[in-house]
Amino acid sequence: MLFGQAESIDSSIVEKNGRKYYTYVVEQGNTLYSISKKYKISVKEIELHNPGVKEGLSIGDTLYILAVAKDKGVKKMKMEVNGNVIVHEVQKGQTLYAIAHIYDLTIVDLIEANPGVKDGVKEGQLIKIPVAKLKKQEAAPVVQEERSVRLHLVKSKETLYSLSQLYKVSAEEIKSANNGLVDGLKVGQEIVIPDPTNDLPIHKDSTEMKEVYKIAVILPFFLDLNDTLHASLKINDKEQVLSKSVVAIQFYQGCLMALDSLKKMGMRFDVKVYDSGKDSNVVDGLIEKGELSGVDLILGPFYQSQFTRVAEYARKKKIHIVSPVPLSNKVLLGNSYTSKVATSDNILFRNLGEYVSKFYHTENVLVITKYFRANTLANSFKKAYNQNLFVKGDSIGNGLKEIKWDNGSIDGIKAQLSDSVFNIILIPSNDQVYVTELLSKLNLLKDKYMFKIIGVENWMKYTNVDLEYYENLHVSIPTDAFIDYESQAVKKFIVSFNNQYKSFPENFSFLGFDVSFYFLKLLNEGGNRFEPLMEGRKEKYFSRNFDFFKTGIESGYENS
Repeated sequence: MLFGQAESIDSSIVEKNGRKYYTYVVEQGNTLYSISKKYKISVKEIELHNPGVKEGLSIGDTLYILAVAKDKGVKKMKMEVNGNVIVHEVQKGQTLYAIAHIYDLTIVDLIEANPGVKDGVKEGQLIKIPVAKLKKQEAAPVVQEERSVRLHLVKSKETLYSLSQLYKVSAEEIKSANNGLVDGLKVGQEIVIPDPTNDLPIHKDSTEMKEVYKIAVILPFFLDLNDTLHASLKINDKEQVLSKSVVAIQFYQGCLMALDSLKKMGMRFDVKVYDSGKDSNVVDGLIEKGELSGVDLILGPFYQSQFTRVAEYARKKKIHIVSPVPLSNKVLLGNSYTSKVATSDNILFRNLGEYVSKFYHTENVLVITKYFRANTLANSFKKAYNQNLFVKGDSIGNGLKEIKWDNGSIDGIKAQLSDSVFNIILIPSNDQVYVTELLSKLNLLKDKYMFKIIGVENWMKYTNVDLEYYENLHVSIPTDAFIDYESQAVKKFIVSFNNQYKSFPENFSFLGFDVSFYFLKLLNEGGNRFEPLMEGRKEKYFSRNFDFFKTGIESGYENS
């Protein structure tokens, strides 16, 4: 079964607000970039008519794509103008640089056709696009210097200097690509970043693009400890397979499902799978024997010590390596060729702080902890919550209350509770004894106060907490993974997986598919240096969302 986008435009045409649109239903694996290529329009144009897509795509979403040229602000001129130009209407935020990129021209081409635009263009302005040059390029394609373009959303405290250092271009080049930036940089402003260096390209020359990419998958199968685990890696009798091997098998099966889908989309990969066990000497042996030489992408290993060693080799060879499972963020430091799929707890609680401030800012929000200053999760939540209220200029929202509780009486907590609104209480603790006692005491107050308790993922492993506490206190656990089993796409995947393996896909099966499909498709799309394509690219898969950000100028990418 193919979990990807269709290859032909078979959308129906509808009329909306006096304009004609194609309607396109988002499928698994679709991105704004792939859809823009399908319809031969820019990503910005899709966003213009579908504002909600900036928050990410979801399977089943309906997009509206302008169906006629005049609605796109591009009008054919009459034959009196040599029949050899079209007119482009400048859209909001567009620059000469961006327009040249849309039509695969140079800025010089545009200025020659429009002498008056030397100092920049304005929204609504009509400029000529020399079709003769476009036809010439189509008829006789030649290898030429490609001017790569990407967009950057300006963040607080960023300057032209910091951006020039980040993207390895001069401040003057950034200004030139953005009509001089006469008003300077503004937070939230979207600007064009010209010509990334060889280390950070968006569009690569042919040396970075391949017909077939080599992939190394390194997983802890523990083959030497399993008499019943055959080369086919199919589970015939789960009880006879080492329990710690099952995770690797499930991930690998999901990976194979992704490869099958990608193959049906015309993508080709040469995949080699290695058993890492848990001994770091095993991965050292792979490196020493040259097994990873010439590889384009590495998935795994799962264990921190092994991953660190392989990541160092990948950094030296400029090979992108992906950690599919939770590891310390130390693996990202100083290695821009590393990605971590699992969201760290600090980022998770930062996102949680933004969410609570957006949807529950009028409720009574409290954070209860034993050692507040030392609790990084509490501080991440607090900072994001307060900052989001400040940015919104919210004068109605309630401030966050910090409560230190070290077992014993909860009179201090009761004094801060409200009996008129929900009490949203964050308890960022992994101390089972502490959590159990606190929940039991709060449960005694359930009839007088309305609660929504937010805990941490480890709570799901606790066996001594009364399940009634979770129900009575409306406990929620933030996580970076969620599988919607009511989704039609998930149901189709389950059927396909069962047909292939005669078993039900587990969490790691979905993870294996998601990680493999996302990164292999990205590799096929951007070549060996696909990293810049990751930033700002939001995609939803079966078990998780992908929205990577660069953790530092010389460091890797974390999924937020």
